[in-house]
Amino acid sequence: MVKLVAYYLSKKKDILDKKELRDFALQHLPRVMVPSNFVQLDEFPITSTGKIDMKALLQINDIEEGESQEEVADANPITNAIRSIWESLLECKVNDNNIDFF
Repeated sequence: MVKLVAYYLSKKKDILDKKELRDFALQHLPRVMVPSNFVQLDEFPITSTGKIDMKALLQINDIEEGESQEEVADANPITNAIRSIWESLLECKVNDNNIDFF
């Protein structure tokens, strides 16, 4: 499954709230262009030719997702039923209430 990931650098060393980043993106971008994950970096990984190392970014995202993979508990049985249907169709876990399949 393809996901849009936003990698960003911050002058502040504090980790920015991902919900605030998502809300900001929703205000300024069409919904389909809002990243599903935000990853803060100290610096972008660079290849020997001075370009951004895309393979290293993908590995960083995999680590981030592994650390943040928490089950989304929802008391709403309808939401859980819909999530279960999407998981069986997409053949992957759906752990984010902010994902918009439409």
